[in-house]
Amino acid sequence: DPHLKEHMHITYNQSLPLGTWSGESMEPADPNLKLMKPSETKHKTKRELIEYLSKAAPREMVVKLGLLGSLKNTVKSKGLGELHNAVIQVWQARGGGEISEDEEEEDAEATEKLFPMTPGPLPVGSVADARQV
Repeated sequence: DPHLKEHMHITYNQSLPLGTWSGESMEPADPNLKLMKPSETKHKTKRELIEYLSKAAPREMVVKLGLLGSLKNTVKSKGLGELHNAVIQVWQARGGGEISEDEEEEDAEATEKLFPMTPGPLPVGSVADARQV
């Protein structure tokens, strides 16, 4: 039929998890790996955290976090704060338990020390900008 292409419309109502196309299990690469407590991340390097997350995080999370590919490039492109938050997500997703208030405060303090709040550039024409002139 010459008009078949005109009337052929396919729509999908199915939503697939990210990474399904990879054909691999959606489970973590190493489901028996001991979970890292979020408070333990402050003594780890970016490389160690990425290696841990690649093994401990569910496949979908690894894809969402962009941890696939070259370890060297991933280390360059990811910040410690982002990796720290990913460890917390893995902890919660894998049933690591509740994070105590003490640990949360400790984590917040450690994060603040690692990533202090620094003011960005001042908008042109601001009062502080005028004082610098």
